[in-house]
Amino acid sequence: LLPSAASQSLNMTTKMTASNGAANDKFGFSVAAAGNLVVIGAYRDDSSTGSAFLFDCSSFPCVEKQQLTAADRASFDLFS
Repeated sequence: LLPSAASQSLNMTTKMTASNGAANDKFGFSVAAAGNLVVIGAYRDDSSTGSAFLFDCSSFPCVEKQQLTAADRASFDLFS
């Protein structure tokens, strides 16, 4: 979550998890944020093919909108 220009402070916290999360997915290894959107990578998801998860944080709590995967994914691609 990014602070708004008006408030210049961040006062909400949330724990974000993947809807299909499993131990050792490495969810959170890579993170990017722009405005109210957050993308969180899990490079060991699905036999280490990897996934990225798009969250909409325009409301609280953040909501997972989509799981992103490579079209040509294969084991040990480590996409995230």
